[in-house]
Amino acid sequence: MDSEHFLQLIRIKDQIAVLFAIVIAALAYSLSINVLLIPFIIFIIFLSSFTFIINDLADVKLDKLNKETRNLIAKGKVSKKAAINFSILFFTFSIVPLIFLPKITSILGAILIFLSITYSFFIRSKSRPLFDVIYHGLGPVIVFLMLTGFYKPIDANTIFSSVIVFCIFVVIELLQELRDFETDKKLIINTAIILKKKNTILAAIYITLFVILFFATLILSKTFPLKYVFYLPLFYFLVTPLLKAFKSYRFSNKLVSNYRSRLIIAAFLFLIISLLLSFI
Repeated sequence: MDSEHFLQLIRIKDQIAVLFAIVIAALAYSLSINVLLIPFIIFIIFLSSFTFIINDLADVKLDKLNKETRNLIAKGKVSKKAAINFSILFFTFSIVPLIFLPKITSILGAILIFLSITYSFFIRSKSRPLFDVIYHGLGPVIVFLMLTGFYKPIDANTIFSSVIVFCIFVVIELLQELRDFETDKKLIINTAIILKKKNTILAAIYITLFVILFFATLILSKTFPLKYVFYLPLFYFLVTPLLKAFKSYRFSNKLVSNYRSRLIIAAFLFLIISLLLSFI
């Protein structure tokens, strides 16, 4: 297995996106570097690598039937034995950093490991409608809670923020299932296949609108500081690609990439606004 296949196996592009999100969130909390971020990031990198590999291992039989599969094991470019060995290695390395983290953070990390394993095996939530999107929402929420715990106690505002994080990642998963709809409908059953294409986009729109209303309500009720109103325009970047895709299916083919690019823009603006609001 060459280095290119190895990087594809661990989804290096997705890993970079995860690290980008963590750095943005950490800088939004504080410009000073928290030493706990080092074992935390190591944990996330190794656990993500482990999760991606066992996901491919679990799907080998099905993906062999799919000519357009991105599964390198199913394609024969990575041996099953090598994938298993790497998964064991990454699983072991993901556990070690938890020793250096606070107890509550380590417990959350253990829950994240449980979700990673049961997503592909045992419960196999990836093939269970509703469970698939719930798992994809819960994972980022746990990462968010772990990171937040380094800077402040987990309070009601943190929980409310977790609801927003959950919803955004549920939308991302729905869009990914929509992207793979034609392939997946021949092999598995997931939430998007149950909803069908148009209703999946509609569900993503409704969830996004709920997030906007939820966020605005928290500001109006003074649960969130009034200055958070400056974050509201960021939702524009998340709503517009969904509305375009709903109106015309020609936009739905590139919906995931468009949504992700707009999410990156929103993340940068979020950081800038957060830094400016820290002076207010």
